[in-house]
Amino acid sequence: MHFKVGRLLCTILSIFICMVGFGDDTNLPPFKRLLLPHDISLDVPTSWIGFTPSMKAQIAATTQAAVDLSGLDYEVRQLNQLLDIRQPLTNSYARLILSVAVGERLTQLQVKALTKPELEELESEYKTNIETMAKQMTLRIIEWHPLERRDVNDKTYFVVRFVRSSPTVGQSTYVEMYQLHDADKSVNFSIEYRFADKVLWDAVWRRSLTSLRVGNPQRKDSRSTEFRSPQHKFAISYPENWQPLPQLGGRMVMHVGGRIGEQKASMNAIVSEDESFRVMKTEDYLGTVKQKDFLDIASLSMSEVKMHRWETKYEVGGQSALMFIYSGIVDGERQATLTVQTIKDGRLYTIAFNSPAGDFPVIYLELKHILDSFRFIK
Repeated sequence: MHFKVGRLLCTILSIFICMVGFGDDTNLPPFKRLLLPHDISLDVPTSWIGFTPSMKAQIAATTQAAVDLSGLDYEVRQLNQLLDIRQPLTNSYARLILSVAVGERLTQLQVKALTKPELEELESEYKTNIETMAKQMTLRIIEWHPLERRDVNDKTYFVVRFVRSSPTVGQSTYVEMYQLHDADKSVNFSIEYRFADKVLWDAVWRRSLTSLRVGNPQRKDSRSTEFRSPQHKFAISYPENWQPLPQLGGRMVMHVGGRIGEQKASMNAIVSEDESFRVMKTEDYLGTVKQKDFLDIASLSMSEVKMHRWETKYEVGGQSALMFIYSGIVDGERQATLTVQTIKDGRLYTIAFNSPAGDFPVIYLELKHILDSFRFIK
C-alpha cells in the first residue's frame, strides 16, 4: 500500500519556520468563532494575529527551498491555507495553521478500516519524510510519538506528534497535527509551540481543537434551478441565483454563471453528436484520449496552461467519465477549469466549470455538488 502524505508534510514543513511573536498583551485572550470555506468552523483566541505579507512570502520561499532540496514531491500548490495565526507575546511562541486540499479520494470509512500494519506503514512514511525535511532546515527530531487515529466531533483524524529542535539555541518546539480525509478533501489542522511554554498554550490549543467542526460542502444558497434538455436527454441543477450567459457555438446547449458566496463561477454543457460516438463506448474513449490534446486546444485561447488533475476513472450520471482540471491565463488573470466528459447513445457530453484560479479551491466542493446532480433522462 502506498500513502500520499505530501499535503500534510507541506503543512509540517511550513511550520518548521520558527517566528517570534510580538505585542505586549499578556492576558489569556477570549475566543471568537471563525466560519471558514468548506463548511469549517472553529474557535480561536481573538488576540492572535496573522503574518504580514512579507513574512508569508519568506515562509513560502523557505518552504519551497526545503522541498526542492529534499527531492520529495509534496503537491504544495494544491494546499489552500485558510488560517495561519500566532500568539502576540514577545517572549513566547505558538502558532495555529489550518489548510485544505481538494481532490482526496480516501473516505472516512477507509481511514477507520486501516489495519495496524497499514498504520505502521503510514507512520514510517510520515517519519522518514519529516526527518528528511527537518534535516534540510538544519533541524532534528528529538522525540517522536506513534501515529494515532482520534475522533473529533464525529470525524476521524490521523494525529502526528513530535518534538523538534529550534533555531534558538537551548529551546525545542512541540508540534501536533490533525489530518482529516473526508471523501473529496483533506483538512490539516496543527499547533506548534515552544516546548517550555506548554502550560501556556496547550489548553488554548485543546479549546480550538475541540471546537473544530467540518461539515458537508457549503451550500450558501440551497435553492436550485433545474435545466432539462429532452432533445439531448440530460438534466442538471445549479444555484437559483445564477443567470444565463451567451452560448458560444452551436454545440453549447446551456451556459450559466453567478456567485457561490463571494466567489464567481460559470458552467456550460456541450453535446456533440457524431456517427463515431454510436459505435464508441466511453471506455474506448477513455483509453485513447490524451492530456496533450486538451492542453494544445486550451493553449489557443489562454497562455501558461497547466494540467492539475487528470482522472480517467471518474463517474458522472452513473457512467464512467473523464475528469480533468487545468488552468491558464486569460486577459492577465489565471482561470481554472474543471471538465467532465462521457459518451452515451451516440453523444459526447462535456460539462465544464470555470472560475478565477484563486476562487476555485474555495468552491471546488460546491462545483462538484452541482456536477453530482447531472443525470440522463428519457
